Amino acid sequence: MCFVGRLFKWKGVENTISAYKSLSDKLRKKTVLIIVGYGEDLNRLKKLSGEYLNNGIYFTGKKKFKDAIGIMKTADIYVHSSYKGGGLSTSLLQAMCCGRAIIASPYEGADEVITDGKTGVLLKGNSPREIKEGILKLINNKKLREKYGRNAQKFIEKNFNWRNSVNKYKEVFEEVLRNK
Repeated sequence: MCFVGRLFKWKGVENTISAYKSLSDKLRKKTVLIIVGYGEDLNRLKKLSGEYLNNGIYFTGKKKFKDAIGIMKTADIYVHSSYKGGGLSTSLLQAMCCGRAIIASPYEGADEVITDGKTGVLLKGNSPREIKEGILKLINNKKLREKYGRNAQKFIEKNFNWRNSVNKYKEVFEEVLRNK
């Protein structure tokens, strides 16, 4: 599992850490949580990781884009645990583009791109309990992880490509010109 982004309170990373810590010993021994990024909450999140810091929960710090994407591609599951606020998460879109299975709170635009049961697991909120349930749903079901990852990637290819973007801008410009 992984998270890539700025480490600020509103990203909800503490809920992902708490969810990971609440997994059974058996599951924790089979999984890791990689947190890529930096920010004002780094030290607080490391402290929250407790005995699992560098023993199941790993912080990489700030990484170059290419390296962050490389780490994201190694994870089977991407966890988007944000609180309300903010626009559409770039790292969420990047994880979808990489074909990762997504567990997402409905915030930071996730409810615009994640369809529960199709492109990932869309939670009702971002509590540790909900995140844990999402993890449990995907962790032992490789076929479901692969299906969600494929569907997420197809969604991005269909809806976030240059041709569509250019056509949308063209429509806006044409509308402006018509209304002059």
